[in-house]
Parts: sequence; C-alpha cells; structure tokens
Amino acid sequence: MILGGGSTSVVALIRDGIIDIAWIGDSSIGALTNDSVITLTQPHNLSDPKEVERVIAAGGMILNVFGEDRVNGVLNITRALGDTQARPMISSEPSDLRIDIKESGYYMIFLASDGV
Repeated sequence: MILGGGSTSVVALIRDGIIDIAWIGDSSIGALTNDSVITLTQPHNLSDPKEVERVIAAGGMILNVFGEDRVNGVLNITRALGDTQARPMISSEPSDLRIDIKESGYYMIFLASDGV
C-alpha cells in the first residue's frame, strides 16, 4: 500500500527591510499597503497557461471531471508538497519573490494556505 497525499504551503521571512516569500499550490500571500490590498502570489493551478504547458511537457494530461479541469483527472493544483504518486506532473518546486519594504510602502503581510 502506498500512502500519499500532499499539501500546499506558504512562507514569509522578514529581515532587514526585505521580505522573502515562497509558495506552492494555491496558497496565497497578500499585502496591505498604504492605499490598497494586493495579492503577491499566483496560484499553481490550471488557470495558468504556463502551468498547463509544464504539466503536459512532464507527461501529464488535463482531464475535465464533473466540469472542473484536473491534472490526470485527480488534482486541480499543479504544484504541491507530497503527492509523490503524481510526480513529475505535480511539481514540488515553489515560486518565490523578494520585496524591499523599505521603499515599497508595504506594511502588513497576510498568509493563507490550503485553498483559503
């Protein structure tokens, strides 16, 4: 029996006026600035054409199941921690971003994980 499953994740490190963020899956990071709320991340899912291309290049298929596109008919995200039975179509490589908050006006960061 193979145990499987996976998770999305998000992390932020604030140090010396720099925020380093990383995310995987549909986890999200946003910022409250002086005048707006902005999303800093883009979810790793099938609404991103680059993710669809990556999945297909890795040998995966996009199948519509009950009106929702899914990688190999199973997952609706394209990157996750775990889900080893779905590799290489489901990647475990996160995306990242560095923000200099000394100059940007960002002053509050919020993190949301696992489809929030």
